[in-house]
Amino acid sequence: MGSISIALSFLIVAFFLSRNAPIIIDKAWRGASKDKFNILQYLIRTLKTIYYFLSDFFALYYIAYGAASVLGRFLHPFFFSFHLFEVMIRFPVLLNVIKSVWIPK
Repeated sequence: MGSISIALSFLIVAFFLSRNAPIIIDKAWRGASKDKFNILQYLIRTLKTIYYFLSDFFALYYIAYGAASVLGRFLHPFFFSFHLFEVMIRFPVLLNVIKSVWIPK
Protein backbone atom coordinates (compact mmCIF):
# COMPACT_ATOMS: atom_id res chain seq x y z
CA MET A 1 0.00 0.00 0.00
CA GLY A 2 2.76 2.45 0.90
CA SER A 3 4.69 2.11 -2.34
CA ILE A 4 1.52 2.64 -4.37
CA SER A 5 0.80 5.89 -2.53
CA ILE A 6 4.36 7.08 -3.14
CA ALA A 7 4.04 6.31 -6.85
CA LEU A 8 0.70 8.11 -7.13
CA SER A 9 1.97 11.09 -5.14
CA PHE A 10 5.02 11.45 -7.33
CA LEU A 11 2.83 11.13 -10.40
CA ILE A 12 0.77 14.09 -9.16
CA VAL A 13 3.94 16.07 -8.38
CA ALA A 14 5.41 15.24 -11.80
CA PHE A 15 2.20 16.35 -13.53
CA PHE A 16 2.24 19.64 -11.63
CA LEU A 17 5.90 20.26 -12.39
CA SER A 18 5.51 19.37 -16.07
CA ARG A 19 2.73 21.92 -16.33
CA ASN A 20 4.07 24.77 -14.16
CA ALA A 21 7.86 24.44 -14.00
CA PRO A 22 8.44 25.82 -17.53
CA ILE A 23 6.43 28.92 -16.62
CA ILE A 24 8.41 29.50 -13.42
CA ILE A 25 11.74 28.87 -15.15
CA ASP A 26 10.81 31.19 -18.03
CA LYS A 27 10.03 33.95 -15.53
CA ALA A 28 13.52 33.66 -14.04
CA TRP A 29 15.38 33.33 -17.35
CA ARG A 30 13.47 35.99 -19.31
CA GLY A 31 15.95 38.11 -21.24
CA ALA A 32 18.86 35.71 -20.80
CA SER A 33 19.28 35.16 -24.53
CA LYS A 34 20.47 38.75 -24.91
CA ASP A 35 23.21 38.31 -22.32
CA LYS A 36 26.61 36.93 -23.16
CA PHE A 37 27.59 33.82 -21.24
CA ASN A 38 28.81 34.95 -17.85
CA ILE A 39 29.20 32.51 -14.98
CA LEU A 40 28.07 35.11 -12.44
CA GLN A 41 24.96 35.93 -14.48
CA TYR A 42 24.24 32.21 -14.84
CA LEU A 43 24.54 31.73 -11.07
CA ILE A 44 22.25 34.69 -10.39
CA ARG A 45 19.59 33.34 -12.75
CA THR A 46 19.85 29.89 -11.16
CA LEU A 47 19.33 31.41 -7.72
CA LYS A 48 16.40 33.40 -9.10
CA THR A 49 14.85 30.18 -10.37
CA ILE A 50 15.18 28.58 -6.93
CA TYR A 51 13.71 31.71 -5.34
CA TYR A 52 10.70 31.68 -7.69
CA PHE A 53 10.09 28.00 -6.94
CA LEU A 54 10.25 28.59 -3.20
CA SER A 55 8.02 31.65 -3.36
CA ASP A 56 5.28 29.90 -5.33
CA PHE A 57 2.70 28.44 -2.93
CA PHE A 58 1.65 25.56 -5.15
CA ALA A 59 5.22 24.54 -5.95
CA LEU A 60 6.00 24.37 -2.24
CA TYR A 61 2.76 22.53 -1.58
CA TYR A 62 3.47 19.82 -4.13
CA ILE A 63 7.07 19.42 -2.98
CA ALA A 64 5.75 18.94 0.57
CA TYR A 65 3.11 16.59 -0.85
CA GLY A 66 5.77 14.31 -2.29
CA ALA A 67 7.90 14.55 0.86
CA ALA A 68 4.91 13.64 3.06
CA SER A 69 4.37 10.55 0.95
CA VAL A 70 7.94 9.38 1.50
CA LEU A 71 7.84 10.23 5.20
CA GLY A 72 4.52 8.41 5.58
CA ARG A 73 5.97 5.29 3.99
CA PHE A 74 9.27 5.16 5.86
CA LEU A 75 8.72 6.99 9.18
CA HIS A 76 5.11 6.99 10.31
CA PRO A 77 1.71 6.74 8.57
CA PHE A 78 0.65 9.98 10.27
CA PHE A 79 2.38 11.92 7.46
CA PHE A 80 -0.23 10.64 5.02
CA SER A 81 -2.72 12.97 6.70
CA PHE A 82 -1.06 15.82 4.79
CA HIS A 83 -2.69 14.41 1.68
CA LEU A 84 -6.10 15.41 3.04
CA PHE A 85 -5.23 19.02 2.21
CA GLU A 86 -5.49 17.99 -1.43
CA VAL A 87 -9.27 18.12 -1.08
CA MET A 88 -9.10 21.80 -0.13
CA ILE A 89 -6.65 22.59 -2.92
CA ARG A 90 -8.72 20.89 -5.61
CA PHE A 91 -12.13 22.11 -4.39
CA PRO A 92 -11.93 25.69 -3.03
CA VAL A 93 -15.65 25.65 -2.19
CA LEU A 94 -14.90 23.11 0.53
CA LEU A 95 -12.45 25.59 2.05
CA ASN A 96 -15.43 27.83 2.81
CA VAL A 97 -17.16 24.92 4.55
CA ILE A 98 -14.09 24.30 6.69
CA LYS A 99 -13.82 28.01 7.47
CA SER A 100 -17.45 28.07 8.55
CA VAL A 101 -16.75 25.32 11.06
CA TRP A 102 -13.32 26.54 12.14
CA ILE A 103 -14.15 30.24 12.50
CA PRO A 104 -17.62 30.37 14.03
CA LYS A 105 -19.42 33.68 13.69
